[in-house]
Amino acid sequence: MDRQFFIPPAAVIGSTVETKVLDLLNSFATTDDFDVIQDRAGLGYAIGDGGVAIGDTVAQRILDIRPAGGFTSLTELVDIGFTFVPKVPGFGPDKFSDLVMSAIALSGGDKWSLSGSFRSVDPAELEDFNANSEDMGRLERARAIRELMAGTLMTESIDVIVFGRFRGSSLDIVVPLLAIQTDGGGEYRFDNLTFDYEEFCLVAAKSDSEGFFHRSGAMTFSGDDMEYRPVLIQQAFTLENDEFRETIEEKAGSSVDGDKILEEITSSFKDGYIELRGTILAPNTLLWADSRITFTNELRFLPTHFTPGWVNDLEEVIGVSSVTTEQNHSNAGFIILAVLAFFLPGGLFWGSLLTILFILKDRQLDNSEDTKALIADALSEAFTDEFMNTLEETVDEQINGIGHQVDDFADEVLEELPDILPGSDDRQEDRAAEREQRRADLIDYMSGRVTVESVVTTPTELTMQLWVTTPIGDESFDWTPVPDEG
Repeated sequence: MDRQFFIPPAAVIGSTVETKVLDLLNSFATTDDFDVIQDRAGLGYAIGDGGVAIGDTVAQRILDIRPAGGFTSLTELVDIGFTFVPKVPGFGPDKFSDLVMSAIALSGGDKWSLSGSFRSVDPAELEDFNANSEDMGRLERARAIRELMAGTLMTESIDVIVFGRFRGSSLDIVVPLLAIQTDGGGEYRFDNLTFDYEEFCLVAAKSDSEGFFHRSGAMTFSGDDMEYRPVLIQQAFTLENDEFRETIEEKAGSSVDGDKILEEITSSFKDGYIELRGTILAPNTLLWADSRITFTNELRFLPTHFTPGWVNDLEEVIGVSSVTTEQNHSNAGFIILAVLAFFLPGGLFWGSLLTILFILKDRQLDNSEDTKALIADALSEAFTDEFMNTLEETVDEQINGIGHQVDDFADEVLEELPDILPGSDDRQEDRAAEREQRRADLIDYMSGRVTVESVVTTPTELTMQLWVTTPIGDESFDWTPVPDEG
């Protein structure tokens, strides 16, 4: 792993970490003292562990410019901002980042660890369960779902990266701070984490991949060592070129952007993008007479990590790049806005989870749809009722213990003996309502934790790999139904 992420000065200046960095620098008397600064393994320019952090030459330059009373601000070493501009030759963004993280590790005060692993549900086993669960008895089905949803430990090499925001920083985004690879047993562990991290989150990628398959969302320290062990469901969706084109061409003749007519629209898949070609009839306005505007557009769908704010904004699902390559009208700036807003936000062509993953969160589009709500609807379609119900039982048992399973068994007894135990019909209705609410909570949880790892477009098809996070093992997940208003 060699992911070239660096900490921008703007993330440090003004934060509690800046004081620790200044204290460390002001404590040095000779260049040998800089040896305590450790390279951030796995991040920056170093290959593997043990890269040089700050050598003697740069160390001496830092000592040479240090005022008699010591440094009082990091702006004496670097310009504040996102673009790295050093005031010491050779003191680049990698060395600055090494200095920052070493200052935290070497500082006093309480420190915590964050450890864990990743487990995944086998897609083939999930498909097999969905196909056969209706023929299983209740106990057999419960046993099968528990085995399935326990997942399989992911033992391939995984890069785990901590993104965080330092306490007191004026920067309102998280930046990459630490990275580590899972060991041969699939485990990872970060040490020397402090309350300097006002907010942090984890992302995970297979070490041989550019795409990220998981995001934890924002987390804060509880004052204890923490564990994070998500169970993930991998899904793959494929869209055929002909299927896409057929659906797109059905939109010809429709109104777009109010009074404009989409006379023609077609598409073809290329290597890496989808080409859209069409004609729009623009009515008479003060700017032009009635005219037909033809255009060609290249549309690229991108993995989650190409969206803005993707790390801690879990509703950022899929990126998009749209470029108009040809048009025959100088006032045709509305074309892509109108066309994309017309047929993409409606999710017209998928009928599965893929439907809403192509609902764009692009601020250029007039898209008022709630992405998370649409993901929830698609999840309901993607997984069978039997799967969702037994998954709900599995998570519920983990959180609430055996009591709920006993309660379920009691409900079945009551259902079989309605004449002996009066009131059981009402109880069953209450339980059904509670189960429906809990199922909705489960869908809500999973729909807010989707990450698209990769999107591959070829001349024949588009294939998307995505991962859904389950609440199994998440002790913060609350099954309590939300009461109705009033």
